[in-house]
Amino acid sequence: MADCKVLMISYGRFRSEQAVSSDTLLNKILRGYLEFDGLVVGDYGAVEHSSQKGNPEILKQRAIEALVAGNDIELPSNNCYKFLSELIKDGLIDEQYFEKAVKRSLMLKARLGLLSTDRKLYANGDLDLDCPQYRKTSYDLACQSIVLLKNNGVLPLSGKHKKIALVRPNANTYWCMLADYTY
Repeated sequence: MADCKVLMISYGRFRSEQAVSSDTLLNKILRGYLEFDGLVVGDYGAVEHSSQKGNPEILKQRAIEALVAGNDIELPSNNCYKFLSELIKDGLIDEQYFEKAVKRSLMLKARLGLLSTDRKLYANGDLDLDCPQYRKTSYDLACQSIVLLKNNGVLPLSGKHKKIALVRPNANTYWCMLADYTY
């Protein structure tokens, strides 16, 4: 795993299971076969994905499935994992799964020095995720990138094919062109 210590699992499917709650994917392959010892974070909404929004019983079941499968942290809103203390108290999930997740989270924080009194990260204030250096790196990478399209004789544009129409609600917003997770 090239010394990777955090992995974000998607809200997609692995074989016939939700990836975030797949014992085969997280415990057997990732932690077993690949010997990954880091933190697994569920992608935004992955734990509650495809559940009936607001139904506490389904949210509780999703929390149990994801935590037992090895997903340590639910992002971003804690809609399912907020029930873990109740589920443990009621004996619906073994406390060991919760302890493992907390241990992995604290181990990562310790490795990063976040638990140290002389920590370096954030020592000089907030992180700037949109500094000129990062913008230049992003620009340079974009300039060196290509998009491979299947050309069935349309490109390059010629004759009557000189214009392309962009339609739908996001066609006129540059934020959507930048994709998710941009600042």
